[in-house]
Amino acid sequence: MILATRHQQAPDDADAALVVDIDLSILASDTQVYAGYEAAVRTEYAWVPEPLFRAGRAKLLRQLLDAPALYHHAPLAQLWEAPARRNLKAALEALEN
Repeated sequence: MILATRHQQAPDDADAALVVDIDLSILASDTQVYAGYEAAVRTEYAWVPEPLFRAGRAKLLRQLLDAPALYHHAPLAQLWEAPARRNLKAALEALEN
C-alpha cells in the first residue's frame, strides 16, 4: 500500500486506493494551509536550484491535473476533487509566473 503512494499507477485494490486518497488529502486543504504545504515542499528541496525546482514541480502538478480523477473513493472525491484542483492550478500558475 505504501508503494501506491508513489502515484505511478492506479491502486490495485480498495485499501491501497484509500491510502492514496489520504496521501493526497493535503491537496484539498484550505488555501492558506495548502500554500504552507507548497512552501514546506520548497524548503525540503532548498538544495535544488530555483529554475530546476520550478520545472520539476510544475511537471508534477501538471501530471496531477491531467489525471482524470485525483481521488478513488466517491465520498472523498465529492469533497476533495474540486478544491484540490483549484489549489493545484493556483500553485502551477505561481510557478509559471
